[in-house]
Amino acid sequence: MQLEKKYYTVQDSETLKLMFQHIQESDVIAVDTETSGLNPRKNKIVGWSISGDEGVGFYIPTLVWNFTKGELEVQTIDGTSTETISKNLLKALKGKKLVFHNASFDVQFIKNYFGIDLLPDVWVDTGLLVHTVYEEGAFGFGNPFGLKSIAIMNQEALGLNVEEAANQEQIELKESIKKNGGSVTKESFEIYKADLDILSKYASADTDLTLRICNLYLGKLREEGLEKFFFEDEVMPIYREVTVPMEAYGVDLDVELIDKIHEEIVEDQAKNKEIVMKSLLAIPEVKQWVVDTATEAYPTSHKGNFAQRLVQRYSLPLPKSEKTGKYSLTTKYINELEDSDIKQFLLTGDKEHLDEVEAARISMSLWKESNDGDYINIQSKKHLGEIVFKYMGIKPKVSGANTKSGRAKFDMSMVEELSKEFPWAENLRVYNKLLKIKSTYVDRFRDRQEDGRYYFYFKQNGTVSGRYGSDAQQLPKPLEEGEDAPVIMKYVNIVRAFLTAGKGRKVIDADYESLEPHCFASVSGDEKLQEIFNNGWDFYSYVLYRLKT
Repeated sequence: MQLEKKYYTVQDSETLKLMFQHIQESDVIAVDTETSGLNPRKNKIVGWSISGDEGVGFYIPTLVWNFTKGELEVQTIDGTSTETISKNLLKALKGKKLVFHNASFDVQFIKNYFGIDLLPDVWVDTGLLVHTVYEEGAFGFGNPFGLKSIAIMNQEALGLNVEEAANQEQIELKESIKKNGGSVTKESFEIYKADLDILSKYASADTDLTLRICNLYLGKLREEGLEKFFFEDEVMPIYREVTVPMEAYGVDLDVELIDKIHEEIVEDQAKNKEIVMKSLLAIPEVKQWVVDTATEAYPTSHKGNFAQRLVQRYSLPLPKSEKTGKYSLTTKYINELEDSDIKQFLLTGDKEHLDEVEAARISMSLWKESNDGDYINIQSKKHLGEIVFKYMGIKPKVSGANTKSGRAKFDMSMVEELSKEFPWAENLRVYNKLLKIKSTYVDRFRDRQEDGRYYFYFKQNGTVSGRYGSDAQQLPKPLEEGEDAPVIMKYVNIVRAFLTAGKGRKVIDADYESLEPHCFASVSGDEKLQEIFNNGWDFYSYVLYRLKT
């Protein structure tokens, strides 16, 4: 049986009293924030919602989009801003058992924006709760521990047609945002531009859903005998005391070093690219590919881009449109030109009036211009595949391995293979690796640093094994001497130096050797297993030795 939903938008004193009363009478309360962006240090809270009973939700807007002024505007109730009111309401949440979905996001925003620290009062994070009971999460969904994914997986137990409701809510929300001129892209989701009644309903539904999921999985937690593990031994204590503080604190960066390395890697990329281009264009088959591709893309014509470039090349006195900057190619103006083969070509389109080599030059200049100033895009698998397989006659590394469009597959493994024989391919391999190092590591820290700090994410429910999932793990493995080209080794091995302990602090390496086997030996009480560590033997070497003997 579905409960009647009572969702309130707090815009007057009477509804505000109801919300405050709801907080006072509730012991467990789900909380959620709606924000102007995803950065808790820079963006704003446009409103927040609570639910202390299933089917009940309150949303209090703090900032509402003024469509006339084109800006967020502070809300008031009886002359008092809802931001000030929010601070008092949030203080009333202290001491309650608070439930969040992705608490780190919300408590960081609340602390930075309102100055209220709710982290000590976070009782349950529903994403972690579900992970503790069911490590796989909502299997088959893009985000297995997302609020909607979990709800859809459990919609029968929750007594809701969540999938239909969630889809409808999303559709209504996005349509409202777009109708009001807002963006709904992943990079810029302007939720605050939705109509207030729709946004309020959406926000209240989320907190209501969070509370329902919490209640459902607390029962499962008890059935599994995992309450102590979740509340006392590991999950929530680590989340409150380690995970969220790590995300909120961030790490110091050596910004000067990052900027220096950025300049150097751009220069090394350019050098390798230049070598690749010169080497390829010196090969007759590659030159032929350029000519064929250019003339196919920009065929000889007395109209369009080809004709425009022809007129420009010969500085013909034809009038130009002030609006488009293009020459007028009407018969009237062309007839006014002095007699020449070019004039006849523009009038008739007959290729006999145009030198074949000259036509190819024009096609190639247009092609080069459209290809960011290069005859070959060395990042294009299509370009390189056509050159290598079709024009140079080199067979694909894997027979029958084709792209969806049916072309022979040109990939990094093919570049690796070609680099053994062709110097240009080795420079291309180095160029590609430099490109990846730059985008993945150098640009990442350079572009996303905030006042010399970088904020990693840490997910306790990011892996089935229970280890953290984090972008802090996305650092390159140091290379030993001779493992790759010196220029690659230089940049791979410098990335870790971007991260610093900061002034007055030191970095401590607390990586335990064979941590899991040590734990197994301790928990199991296995004397043979314990003997390995008591004697100081290497666990894996000893196991391998015993297997062989």
